[in-house]
Amino acid sequence: MISSNLSDLAEMVEKNRNGKTVVLATGTFDLFHYEHLKYLEGAKKNGDILVVAVKSNRCAAMKNPERPVISEEQRVAIVDAIRYVDYTIIVDYDPSTVLEFESENKKQEEWLIIFQDLFKTLRPDILYYENNPVLQSARNKVFEKYGITGVMKERGEKISMLTSYDYTIAQIVDGAGVDVILCTKLALFHMLEFVVKYNQNKINVKE
Repeated sequence: MISSNLSDLAEMVEKNRNGKTVVLATGTFDLFHYEHLKYLEGAKKNGDILVVAVKSNRCAAMKNPERPVISEEQRVAIVDAIRYVDYTIIVDYDPSTVLEFESENKKQEEWLIIFQDLFKTLRPDILYYENNPVLQSARNKVFEKYGITGVMKERGEKISMLTSYDYTIAQIVDGAGVDVILCTKLALFHMLEFVVKYNQNKINVKE
């Protein structure tokens, strides 16, 4: 279920908690792929209720001004459709947020600004996260203050990923069995154009 309001989400989760373990997972999920699926599956295995916080377009752009490729509305809809997920919410960057913790670097500060209110209001039992040593100090402060248990995702199956700047090259590497192909906007446009034309031809043949 997609929630547009943090207070409403916290209320719904609390009504269904009844001694159940609430797990929180976070991410951008821009160009959803197999490892994202395994990440959510792993998160669900650690509890009963899985809440996933999806970073907004503005949050995604903090890391790379060219991102996201997929809009926040589409990304949260994709994540919400995964059977392991119970609740989803889009979290946005609020530069006016007053930090309750001291941050050691800019990445920690940004992470705390984005998720601080979520931890405080939702009060999950577990935060499921991927290994990122830069953020560990900030995570530890959150764990201690809110009594949250941190569970790090285990390293799983490796996937192959390439960036393509041309549609023709994208077709070649796709045929070679690459799991994920990151495309520039131009290459992506040509790929979408091909898909539309292909589907139109299929419709014409049926008619």
